[in-house]
Amino acid sequence: MQVSLDDKQLKRFERDLKAFAAKALPFANRDSLNDGVFMAQRVARTQTLPRKMILRNPWTARSVRVQKATEKRIRDQQAFVGAVDDYLERQEFGGTRSSQGKHGVPIPTRSASAEGRGTAPRRRVVRRAKTLQRIKLRRVRGAQGRKRRNAMAVQAAAGSGRKSVFLETRKGPGIFEVRGGRKKPRVEMIWALWKQTVRTPPNPWLKPTVDQVTKVMPSIYRTNLSKQLRRHKIFTR
Repeated sequence: MQVSLDDKQLKRFERDLKAFAAKALPFANRDSLNDGVFMAQRVARTQTLPRKMILRNPWTARSVRVQKATEKRIRDQQAFVGAVDDYLERQEFGGTRSSQGKHGVPIPTRSASAEGRGTAPRRRVVRRAKTLQRIKLRRVRGAQGRKRRNAMAVQAAAGSGRKSVFLETRKGPGIFEVRGGRKKPRVEMIWALWKQTVRTPPNPWLKPTVDQVTKVMPSIYRTNLSKQLRRHKIFTR
């Protein structure tokens, strides 16, 4: 039987299903909730996130997860969509990261992702060799004065295999990579450490996603009611 549905039929089909196959209604409701959250996951991954922010790796989109409704009673049924990445929670509501140590919050530069210098936003992930976990800094002891310590650190790094150095600039401290030899070494900042707090303004991605899916939930519900009506061969007036 082909069931044609419109908005006026929705409540009537719901009543018919309650009357003739009451045990089927929870399945229609549960399937609707699950279809809704899986649609929200797809919309977030393929539409909202790419539009709202720069995705430097596939992990951000993959971190949007779903928890299906499995309960039999309608009043107990719940389905969830959200993200396991704390970064996406800060994007949704905004937030502040504060330094946990002596220096500021580590912020990678474009040089850390091999995109060259400049102030444009990074579009790539930090290269593995330039992650904080893999950087080994050369320490300079006994030098007095910021400029003297910096110069000694650069010279020491230029003549060795350990090219990352901690330098103190007028703006603040940072981790730099030393390039070139001892005669003409040059440095490029790969991690800035001068901000004690970093504020992330709200950039909602989940709410717009849910709002978009909410608009089609009545249609999803009608589809699942229709499936149960056909399955139980219920004919309506």
